[in-house]
Amino acid sequence: MTAQAKTEPVFLSVIVAAYEAEAYVEACIDSICGAGCAGIEILIVLGESSDRTNAICRSYETRGLAVCVMQDGKGLSDARNCGMKKAAGEYLTFVDADDRVDTEKFAACVRFLKQALRTQSYDVLVNDFLFADHSGKILFESGQMKNGMGRRELVRAKGTFWNAWRYIYRTAYVCGHNRYFLENHSCEDLEFAVRTLLDTRRAAFLHMPYYCYCPVRPGSLMHRKDLKMIRDFWLVERMLLSLCRKDASLLAQDMEKKLAELLVLNLPDIWEVSGCERQAVLRGYRRQSARIRRTGSWWVRLSVCLCRAGLIVPVSFCLYLAKRMRRQWRYHGR
Repeated sequence: MTAQAKTEPVFLSVIVAAYEAEAYVEACIDSICGAGCAGIEILIVLGESSDRTNAICRSYETRGLAVCVMQDGKGLSDARNCGMKKAAGEYLTFVDADDRVDTEKFAACVRFLKQALRTQSYDVLVNDFLFADHSGKILFESGQMKNGMGRRELVRAKGTFWNAWRYIYRTAYVCGHNRYFLENHSCEDLEFAVRTLLDTRRAAFLHMPYYCYCPVRPGSLMHRKDLKMIRDFWLVERMLLSLCRKDASLLAQDMEKKLAELLVLNLPDIWEVSGCERQAVLRGYRRQSARIRRTGSWWVRLSVCLCRAGLIVPVSFCLYLAKRMRRQWRYHGR
């Protein structure tokens, strides 16, 4: 990839939030640069890293391969928001510094979109993605996207729908609606995605996965849970449940069912925090389960009923064991 020509319009801004990521950020940026697509800018948003992350990223700026900006505050949400405000592209997307893209698949997707979006404009495009190990080896695809699906089908599909990096946003849409990530909280992806999907009817769905997501790297958020993070989830869950209940659409009803499912799937948090925090997390999940309607899949309804009947400890422990076994098989047993 060469420096962006001044007279050439930017089609896609790729925003990389880079903080304390010296072991991964070079592979991440190289995977984007290698696509060699015209009309792409790489915006690297830097924080006050204590390692070599900033020096590595500045070297790409020196070579004209990327633009580096310092974030205004702290945290991933602030970094993404700073990137969106600086984005020059007609569309924008995100890549986490400790993930990467499959270079050839990314280039093919960009070429396809540049052609397809000449005649049709969308607010958001949602793509499938790839699961990868810490070395970047692809393990399997998410496989959620189907031809002709809509927003309801996405929400009702098995798995997540909210990861920020699987969306490509029209820049004028997110900035024009003053839509930014919730700052100083985790679960910002979930809050942003639910509001966006409820807000727009101009969404398209792609099965052209290029994003390589590594959920099992040592030190990733999958392996770290604390009371602050869990309280953030409860806060976002309450906000979104309230939003969905004020919306009469079928999509909002599906969202509410998904949020109930997500609460149940997060009950293993009780066993993933330190012992000194466990009672606080247990009490919090008791309160949260009381707010959930008996809706959704049979196993969600059953779990909520059992929790309300005072059996939250055995229910959460069974889910914790199931989660560990599933994770071991999914990421290490193939």
